[in-house]
Amino acid sequence: MWKIRTIKKDARHFMLKNYFTCVLVSLIMVCLIQGPVAVSENIETDTQFLSSITQATGNSAFIRFGENVLKLKNDVIRATSIGADSSGGVIAGVYHDTIKSGGIELALVDGINNAFFKGEIGKGVVSSSGLLLTFFFYVFLRGLLRIGICRFYLETRLYPQTSLSRILFIYRLKRILRAGGVVAWKALWLLLWGFTIVGLPIKYFSYYLVPYIVAENPDVRAREALRLSMRLMKGNKRRAFLFEISFIGWYILSIPTFGLLQYLYIDPYLGAARAELYMNIREKAKSEALEGTEILNDKYLETPFEATDAGVVPEETEAYKPGHYPVPLFPIPELTGRRWVNADYHVHYTLFNLILLFFVFSFIGWIWECSLELLRQGMFVNRGTLYGPWLPIYGTGGVAVLLLLRKFIDRPVTTFFLVMFSCGIIEYVTAWALETFLHMKYWDYSGYFFNIQGRVCLEGLLVFAVAGTSSIYIFSPMISSLLDKIPFRIRGALCGVLVAAFGADCVYALFHPHTGPGITSGNN
Repeated sequence: MWKIRTIKKDARHFMLKNYFTCVLVSLIMVCLIQGPVAVSENIETDTQFLSSITQATGNSAFIRFGENVLKLKNDVIRATSIGADSSGGVIAGVYHDTIKSGGIELALVDGINNAFFKGEIGKGVVSSSGLLLTFFFYVFLRGLLRIGICRFYLETRLYPQTSLSRILFIYRLKRILRAGGVVAWKALWLLLWGFTIVGLPIKYFSYYLVPYIVAENPDVRAREALRLSMRLMKGNKRRAFLFEISFIGWYILSIPTFGLLQYLYIDPYLGAARAELYMNIREKAKSEALEGTEILNDKYLETPFEATDAGVVPEETEAYKPGHYPVPLFPIPELTGRRWVNADYHVHYTLFNLILLFFVFSFIGWIWECSLELLRQGMFVNRGTLYGPWLPIYGTGGVAVLLLLRKFIDRPVTTFFLVMFSCGIIEYVTAWALETFLHMKYWDYSGYFFNIQGRVCLEGLLVFAVAGTSSIYIFSPMISSLLDKIPFRIRGALCGVLVAAFGADCVYALFHPHTGPGITSGNN
């Protein structure tokens, strides 16, 4: 029988070997899985929890400690403009409107009610669209990334150089629909069991290992994954519950750090510990030839890969890197197909391509913000300082990181944080210039978690860092490769037309600033 103390000790050991990458995974969980409001909500929840337990203990020293922590929290809020409510953010706003207002079920009922009974078809369509987007986010982004994170920690146990990119392995294997079906099927059953109240916690631990089963074998079917998880957890549910609550001490320690300890240590520690727990339960089940365990067939998660297994020396080929899982030997080969774009990120960008990339990024930013406003307000708002379909701050940031961070391109972790820093400077300076010279605010992060004078905030910087890093390594090389297929003269003419239109828009907006509801936050 596995022991909680041993599981946690082994998990700490292998997590610390790949610590910084584990922290990046934790930050991605905050941005894309838990939602951008998670940090602010955890601060408020933690401080309320601390206030409750200090009063419950009745110990005067403990009460004084709690009061001092709460006082420190309020002092930090006043000094840094950190707010407990981050629901005003664009991403956080959609999250709050769709989920926090009453859950997916009520969002569905609200959409049907507006469309068919109140005659407000437009509002009903918007509500339903928000629900649909939430569903796809839950299944095909959050759900598949959870599986990818499980895979990352399973590999990190034996391979301390495991890359952050392994969290995307489901997408690389082209198993999006199969794995997404498992996520949706599990969510459906938990939803149904939730109506029984008592059955929900039991089934939660019955399905506890489903994401790890899919992470090991993405070809597994939904019913097969759920049934195998139930067999594996038989006799282990109570101890798994004790395992989970054994981390409560760490969460209490994170309260004085306003929850930051959770993302810098607890989440990586817990992710590693859960992977270690799965492997221990799996090992015992396979030794007993438990029914269904034959699908758990990834032997390189059990024992480290040796060069002799494939008849090669790792140093002699890029396919078998020391300290990395042997991806070419995974039971399901990654489908590469014909490479129709150049994905090499060591790209020399021509002047024309940089100009066109500026407009591509600006247009994507415009689509992004207009779409979010459509979901939040139920109406189209032409976001931005200009009148055309572009947000130049996105184009400036996208091109700037390509040019300024070239010498760091082989160091992804450094690049990630430099992208965050660079985008923060660009956003802050732009906001300052607009407020100083035009006397207008086109965005205001006051009340957001870790904002600086309402001009930048942690939520936005994390999103920009993820998007900017992805652009450097994936999207910009791909787009540039496609642009290279356009004849040189046509590219030059296209650049000339776009620059002329953009310049005219800038001149017109200088004398007739673009303002209005949803565009400007107010005048200074």
